[in-house]
Formats: sequence, structure tokens, C-alpha cells
Amino acid sequence: MPRSLDVPRWRALVTEFTRGEETVAAFCRRRGLKTPTFYEWRRRLSSIDAAARGPAFLPVEVTPPATATTPSSGVELVLAGGRRLRIERGFDPAVLVAVVAALDGAAC
Repeated sequence: MPRSLDVPRWRALVTEFTRGEETVAAFCRRRGLKTPTFYEWRRRLSSIDAAARGPAFLPVEVTPPATATTPSSGVELVLAGGRRLRIERGFDPAVLVAVVAALDGAAC
């Protein structure tokens, strides 16, 4: 684990780097730092920050279960412009190829 006295120094260095436009190698060379040490501290600080934030929670949308009108299996293709093509189980692959080719050539 990093020494607590080093954390503020390295945090300042990593912040300085992110605000600039230099490569890591150029930044380290200018500051007299070893590149692997810089990468290690950047990783450590990222881990420290992640631990301080705690677990991340994301919003979840619960949808109702499938109904009789919803196909229980098959494929749904989302096409350009948000169009959806639902293909139920047992479709004819040749027909699908023809439909997709027609949609690719359609001016919508």
C-alpha cells in the first residue's frame, strides 16, 4: 500500500499530467520521474478513488414478463432509424435474406 505521505504528492502529479497535453514519457522526463512509477501511482490512485466511492449502482428498468402477443423465441433486428424487424421461430432463411437486401436498398 502507498505511504500516506506520498499520496498527495502523486495525486498532484497525476492531476497535473491529466490537465496537460504531454505524453506520459515526456511528462516524466520533464519532472525527473520514472515512467513505470508514474503508471503504478496512477493505478493506485484510481484504486483508492474507486474504493472511496464504494459500489456503483445503476438504474434498472423492470419490464413485465412476455405476454401471449410477444414471441417467446426468435430474433429481433434493430435497423437504421430505430426500425425493428422481428423474426419468429421457424422463419425461412431465404426470405430473411431477401427482406434484408430489400431494406438495404430502400430509401427511407
